Amino acid sequence: MGFQYANNSAWMKKAWGAFSLAFLSLGLVVLQAKHMYRPDNMIVIIAFLPVVIAVLQGIHYMKRADMEYIYMAEDKLYIYRGPFLPREKIDYRYIDYCVEVYEKDRKYMKIQLKDSPGDVQIHTEWLSPSDLKQFKTELQRRTKEDKLFRTKTI
Repeated sequence: MGFQYANNSAWMKKAWGAFSLAFLSLGLVVLQAKHMYRPDNMIVIIAFLPVVIAVLQGIHYMKRADMEYIYMAEDKLYIYRGPFLPREKIDYRYIDYCVEVYEKDRKYMKIQLKDSPGDVQIHTEWLSPSDLKQFKTELQRRTKEDKLFRTKTI
């Protein structure tokens, strides 16, 4: 069972911001190349690096609504962490409890693991309300914990 990123305007805003940054970086590269007597190949390659990174970041944000954020297998929970990081794997047996945190401008869930000082965060604002409700129900069913969720307001 998988849960995709919510299809909201925030991803498009981030994508257009990244494309704007790429355009600005390209303009700076052109200005820099114009004012140099003989641009070295290494300098040009390094100057184009921010352009390429910003374009890739923009494409990634545009495709975000089609990507799977959380995948629930029979025995493990997988959380997408980004294009270059491996998915976070959590065995349901090791989940102690979950804390839903509500801050001024964001919502997230901390999953506290048994016998581990750290926790794992899930950004609940990245899920649609119906997916979030279904995720919580399914997580509670798979962990077999009655009092799995706690709430904290900051």
